[in-house]
Amino acid sequence: MPTAKVFGNSFFPSLSNRQRNTAIFVLVWVLSAWYLGMNLNRGWVPADDGILAHSAERVLNGELPHRDFDEPYTGGLAYLDAAAFRLFGVNLMVLRVVLFSFFLLWVPAVFAIAREFCSPWPAAGVTFLCVAWSVPNYPAGMPSWYCLFFATFGVLFLTRYLRTPHSAWLIVAGLCGSLSFGMKTPGLYYVAGVLLFLVFREQALSATCNPQLSSRSFAYSAFVVCSIAAFLALLIRTVLPNRGVAEFLHFVVPALALSALLLARERWASLTGSQVRFRRLFALILPFVAGVALPIILIGVLYWRAGAFHALVTDLFVAQVLRVSFASLPPPHWIFELAVIPLALILFHGRSSGRYSAIRRATSILAAAFLLLACSKYVFILVLALNSARAGMPFLTLAVAIILFRWHSKPNKELRDQQLMLLVSVAAMTSLIQFPYANPLYFCYFAALAVLTLVALLSRVPDLPKANLLLTGVFFTAFAVFIFRPITIASFAFQKSARAPDVPLALPRAGNLRVFQDQALRYQQLIPLVTRLSAGSHLLAGPDSPQVYFLSGLQNPTPFIFDFFRPPEEYKTYLEQLLDRPGFIKVVVLNNDPGFSLPHRDILRDLVLARFSESCKIDHFEVFWRP
Repeated sequence: MPTAKVFGNSFFPSLSNRQRNTAIFVLVWVLSAWYLGMNLNRGWVPADDGILAHSAERVLNGELPHRDFDEPYTGGLAYLDAAAFRLFGVNLMVLRVVLFSFFLLWVPAVFAIAREFCSPWPAAGVTFLCVAWSVPNYPAGMPSWYCLFFATFGVLFLTRYLRTPHSAWLIVAGLCGSLSFGMKTPGLYYVAGVLLFLVFREQALSATCNPQLSSRSFAYSAFVVCSIAAFLALLIRTVLPNRGVAEFLHFVVPALALSALLLARERWASLTGSQVRFRRLFALILPFVAGVALPIILIGVLYWRAGAFHALVTDLFVAQVLRVSFASLPPPHWIFELAVIPLALILFHGRSSGRYSAIRRATSILAAAFLLLACSKYVFILVLALNSARAGMPFLTLAVAIILFRWHSKPNKELRDQQLMLLVSVAAMTSLIQFPYANPLYFCYFAALAVLTLVALLSRVPDLPKANLLLTGVFFTAFAVFIFRPITIASFAFQKSARAPDVPLALPRAGNLRVFQDQALRYQQLIPLVTRLSAGSHLLAGPDSPQVYFLSGLQNPTPFIFDFFRPPEEYKTYLEQLLDRPGFIKVVVLNNDPGFSLPHRDILRDLVLARFSESCKIDHFEVFWRP
């Protein structure tokens, strides 16, 4: 198998190439498993773990997501987690063990993709860099991690398709898209990325055909132009209203760059007739779309038979408008994008010889060590370094688009071109998972695909200094392990970054979860009190407090998980009827710091104050009850 080797390999000289490759993979696989394992039970965002566990328990109790409760995600993860609860018991750590199992399958996929572009040791380094910027930073079983896993699996299957074209690979890659969508609607971004790639592949196949056999494909080219225009119009309409330059740069520029590349390439491919090109495109797209569509259609039929199809569609698409309104965080200001320039200079500065080479190398190492130390001390420098990585996707996509356009006519580049286009299109589209909530952690939900794209691009650059690659890789790995991970496990509570969440949450349903001391004290006071006061009756907790229901083991009498999914007037009417039922609700837990549902907090507070005479306060929670 021809590969563009970035580094040489001189380890394990007594082993055959295959044995050496296997040994290196096992080493990085075990190291990755250990690294996640040591962090698996540390840190939490109470509402996140609460959403996952509470949804899974409601499914376990026979409820149907979207019909019986406002499932904030698609619902597939709730069924997976419910099955795990049934097999292994009901506690928070079970969900993380499920995540860990998928992670162990994902690491080999990353290594296999990296091996397409570099030899075993560099591939191992790339794999651990991807690991360092992924799950260990936030080891809760969030659906966005599963979207990353399935997108990576899909890319791996499509790389196999490029080497041995067979429709089965396309179908399986499509199934990865449907499974990703089943976890969370942004799984559709992967599907969009693959469709862009398939248009590129059709162009590559058409450009190699004999132009004398067919007429020009004006009809097909018009179809491509209209399809891309519709795609861009939908993206811009979704992303840009009432938003600024940063959103345009992060969320629109990558799609514009890839679209411009596809439109520019039409001039080479248009010499083949439209009928031939339509037939070739459908031969690529139909197996993939079938893999995507069949499970989704099956789910739709099941919901239709349950009389819940309208609720499913409303929750998956209409409710997302409310998510954009309430749970929105813009990406960094565009000025921070300039931070990517020093990174590019480090990667591409020229070679030196003799003593000047040693001096430059030593200076670069000292500068990197000093920058790491500064990041650990000063938040501004930390943010600047972090944004140099976060800013990379738009520039990376532009660079790939330019290179693929310029190198189109070079011989023996077809496979490499298509591999690079596959990675950049999937990485660019999955980066949209940052919309509308561009928390720094959301970079981790696609960073591995961005790293693999960068590796594929650098493998095309001749005579790239190996020392530069090694220094950059080591720096960002160390940054992720020693700077970024401690902060993300603390959920970006910078004031807590100096210490790890290592206090056990001593509650029966917490498993072995370790949190900060103030978090442990808060819930170890709140949950026993609520359980005692409820005495088997119903509890009302909100807004956005699913963790209270799960940790207490008390039933949620409402369909609400994220309260802002319901309009305020509807929310108020529902709660009034619930609270006025004689003897039904004895205890109410009011969350004064819900994060998103602030209007709903005020509504609930007014309703409770008029109906409950006893109360006590535990941190940002208030407990109300009737004597």
